[in-house]
Amino acid sequence: MLDSFETENEIVVITEFAPRELTAILSKEGYLSEEKVQQIVWDLISALYYLHSNRVLHRDLKPQNILLDLKSRAKLCDFGFARNMSTGTHVLTSIKGTPLYMAPELIDELPYDYNADLWSLGCITYELLMGTPPFCTSSILHLIRMIKHEQIQWPTLSSNT
Repeated sequence: MLDSFETENEIVVITEFAPRELTAILSKEGYLSEEKVQQIVWDLISALYYLHSNRVLHRDLKPQNILLDLKSRAKLCDFGFARNMSTGTHVLTSIKGTPLYMAPELIDELPYDYNADLWSLGCITYELLMGTPPFCTSSILHLIRMIKHEQIQWPTLSSNT
């Protein structure tokens, strides 16, 4: 973050230039190499470590909220659903996020914590490697059933890394 300020209606954060959207890259390439995925996931883990160390949950991790800078470093954006957990708060209960990347506890309307962001990161990692979200259907009810009751199916990867 380079700077920040508040207007009458919003908080503005100024960051370094990140011209590429992960969603656009996925749309064009389908999936990414393991090497690219490793770098992106490392950057996202670092961002989540920083947020969680400061008691902040992002709550809407998805490819649309990830930008890449000119060196292909991932930058997390859109903190509209982010929530600061006060010192005494251990779990949250309000439902926020995008269903394709939503943790089971959110779907069940159970209390949740930082692990909800990690679930979303796992879904993103799967999508980066496979080219599709782990649970993909056009029916929201079917999606909910899949997230709650099905195991993620990882195909065998051919890489030796």
